[in-house]
Amino acid sequence: MPSDETNPIQERLDAISKALARLSSRLDQLEARLNLIERPAATPPPPPPWPAPEPWTPQATEEAIEPPPAGETAEPQPAFLPDTQPAPPAMASMENSLGLAWLNRIGVITLVLGVAFLFKYAIDNEWIGPWMRVAMGVMAGLAALIVAERLHKAGQRIFSMGITALGVSILYVACYAAYGFYQLTPVALSFLAMVLVTAVGAWLALRYDAAPIAVLSLIGGFLTPLVLSTGRDAPWILFPYLLLLTAAAVWVRRARGWAAAEWLAFFAGAAIYAAWFENHFEAAKRAPAVFFPLCAYVLFCFSPSRAVRQLAHVGAGLSIGFVFRPDPALLFAALLPLAAAGLFRNMTAAAALGFWLPYWIHAGAPGAGEGFWTCLSGIAAGFAFIHGWQLWELQPEEGARNWTVSLVYAANAVAWYASSYALLEPERHAWTGAFTFLAAAVFAGSAWAARRVEPLALLSGVLSAAFLTLAIPIQFGAWRISVAWSLEAVLVAFLASRFRARLPHWIAAGVLLLGIGRVAAIDAAAAVETLFVNTRFFVMLWAALGCWISALLLLPRALAAAAYIAGHATLLAAVQLEILGQIQRTAAAEDVGSASIVAFSLVLAGYGLALVALGVARRARLDRVLGLVALCSVIVKLYLIDVWQLGRLFRSAAFVGLGLLLVAASYLYSRHRERLAKWIG
Repeated sequence: MPSDETNPIQERLDAISKALARLSSRLDQLEARLNLIERPAATPPPPPPWPAPEPWTPQATEEAIEPPPAGETAEPQPAFLPDTQPAPPAMASMENSLGLAWLNRIGVITLVLGVAFLFKYAIDNEWIGPWMRVAMGVMAGLAALIVAERLHKAGQRIFSMGITALGVSILYVACYAAYGFYQLTPVALSFLAMVLVTAVGAWLALRYDAAPIAVLSLIGGFLTPLVLSTGRDAPWILFPYLLLLTAAAVWVRRARGWAAAEWLAFFAGAAIYAAWFENHFEAAKRAPAVFFPLCAYVLFCFSPSRAVRQLAHVGAGLSIGFVFRPDPALLFAALLPLAAAGLFRNMTAAAALGFWLPYWIHAGAPGAGEGFWTCLSGIAAGFAFIHGWQLWELQPEEGARNWTVSLVYAANAVAWYASSYALLEPERHAWTGAFTFLAAAVFAGSAWAARRVEPLALLSGVLSAAFLTLAIPIQFGAWRISVAWSLEAVLVAFLASRFRARLPHWIAAGVLLLGIGRVAAIDAAAAVETLFVNTRFFVMLWAALGCWISALLLLPRALAAAAYIAGHATLLAAVQLEILGQIQRTAAAEDVGSASIVAFSLVLAGYGLALVALGVARRARLDRVLGLVALCSVIVKLYLIDVWQLGRLFRSAAFVGLGLLLVAASYLYSRHRERLAKWIG
C-alpha cells in the first residue's frame, strides 16, 4: 500500500480514542459536581457548561462506508437478544401447578403403590413376619413425617405436604393391618391408634396450614369405625366420635376457611348415620337415633355457610320423621321446636322443608291414620308458625325483590291444605268444605295484614280466591255453585279494584268465566215448568248481574267490555230459553217449529231495540253497537233463512213484527240524531 494513503482502520481507531477522551472529561465534571453537592458549606458556583460533543463524521473518501452495490439492500444488524425471556404468567402458573403440585401428588401415589407391591411381594415370599410388617409400616410412616417436617422447614412446603400425606396414609394402613389382617391387637387398641393418627394428621394440617392433609385425616377418621366394625352395635360410642369429628370440621371451617373439610364431615356423617339406621335402628334406640342428628344440627349452626346450616336443618327434620314414624305426638313434639329454631335463625325455607317433609314421611307410614286430631292440630301449628313468622318479619323492600319469600309462602299454604285435605277425605267429607272456607278466610285476613307489602298481599289474595273457588263446589251442589261463583267473581273484582296490579282483575275474570261456563253447560239445560219464575232464569239473571257489576270494576277496558257483553249474552239466552220453553209447553205440536223460529227472531230484535234505547239513554256507544248488531243479525236471519222455512201466517207475523221493531229503532236514531252526532263527534 502507498505510504501517502491514509489507513482507514487507523483513522477509525483515532476517532474512537477521541470519543473516549470526551467521555472521560464528562465523568470528571460529574464527579466534581457530586463533590460540591455533598459539601455542607455554601452553595458552590455553577459548573461550566458542558462542551458540545463533537460529532464524528467520516471523510467522504477514507471513512465513509461503501454503499451496497446496485440492486442489493443492506442486511439489518441483528439486535442483541437475551438468552432467556420470562414466560407468560399463565404458562408459568400452569408449569408450577403441574410440576410442583400434581407431579408431587402423583409421585406420592405412585410411591405408595410401589411400596405396597414390594411389601406384598415380601409377604408372599415370607421374608418378614406379621409383627415386623406392622412395625415396618409404623416406622415408615413416622420416617415420612420426620422427612416432611424437615422439608417444610427448608421451605419446600408443597413437596412436604405430599410426604406428610404419605406418612399419614402409611400409619393408617399399619394400624388397620394390626387388627384387620393379622389380629395382633384387639379392636379397641387399633381404634385408639387410628384415632391417634387422625389427631396427628389434624395437628399437622393446622401446623402446615394444609387443607388437603385435614381432608385426608377426616377421611381416615370417618373410615375408622367402618373398617374396624365387628357387627356389634354401639351407638353411644359411634355417635359421640362422629360428633367430635364434625365439631373439628366446623371449627377448621370457621378458623381456616376450609370448606371441603366441613362438607366432607356433613356428607360422611349423614352416610354413616343412614347406614346405621338401616341396619340397627329399632324403637328402643330412639334416644341415640335422635341425639346424633340434633347435636350435629347444633354444631352445623355455627358454620359460616348458610347452605350447610339449611341442609343440616332439613337433615335433622328428616331424621326425626323416620325415627318417630308413626307416632304423631312425639313427631310434632320434636318438629315444632325444630321449626321454631329454623325460623329464629332466619331459615324460613329450611324450616318449611324440615317440617313438611318429615310429616309426609309420617303420613306414608303404616298406621298413619291414627291420631287424627293430633295430626290436624300439629300441621296447623306448623303452618301457623311459618305463615305467621313470614307476615311478622317481612319488610316491604324484601318482599319486592326476593321471590323465594313468595315461593315459600305459597308452598307452605299448599302443603297445609293438601295435608289437611288428605286427613279429612273421605271419612270426614262434611268438614272439607268448611275447612276450605276457613283457609280462604285465613288468606283474606293475611292479605289485609300484608297490605304494606304488595307482592305478598297480592299472593294472599290469589290464594284466598283459589281456596274460595275450590270450597264452593265442595260445600254446595247444583245451581248454588254457579250463584256462589258469580258472587265470588264480584267480590274478587271489588278487591282487585283496590290494587294497582292487573293480576287480581284477571283472576276475577277467570272466576266469572268459570261461573258462566257452568251456567251454560249445566244450569241452562235444566227443565222448568213455569215462565220466568223458576230456578234456571234466576241463576242466569244472577250470572248476568255478576257480569255487569264486575264490568264496572275490572281493568283493562277490554276485559270490562268482555264481561259486559257476556252479561247481555247470558240474559238474552235466558229470555230466549224461557220463551222457547213456553212455546214448547203450550203450542200445538205442528206449530212448535215455526213459532219457535218467529219467537227467536222477535226476541232477538226486541233485545236489540232495547239495547239501542239503553245506549241512547246512557250515551253508551257499546250498547248502541250491540243493539244494531242484534238487529242486523235478525234481518239477515229473516231474509236468508226464515222466509224459506215459515208458512204464510208465521212469515207475515215475522215480517210485521220485525218491521215494527226496525221502525222503532230508526225513530230513536231520528229523534236523537243531533245528540247522537254530538256524542259521536
